[in-house]
Amino acid sequence: MENKTFRFASGEAKSHFHEILDLVGKDGAEVIITRHGREIVRLIPAEPVKPRPKLLGFLKQALEYPEGADLKVTAKDLGKLRGPNGEEIDL
Repeated sequence: MENKTFRFASGEAKSHFHEILDLVGKDGAEVIITRHGREIVRLIPAEPVKPRPKLLGFLKQALEYPEGADLKVTAKDLGKLRGPNGEEIDL
């Protein structure tokens, strides 16, 4: 994932603080806050951001099945779904 850098003046950062936290925390972006044109603060994620799985790619893998497979699915089976990397998926 390519990290992007965004710049906000301090007043603008105050007005959009929640959106800035999402940019940094969820998207892994770097945010620079300025005052009178000077850099004052640089925000970076506390931990590396894991890339979100692409939904269509996940669905493609989830829908592939071996020839002759039993395609009957019960509510009990739904609790056992696993993602493409073996992670358990709760429904």
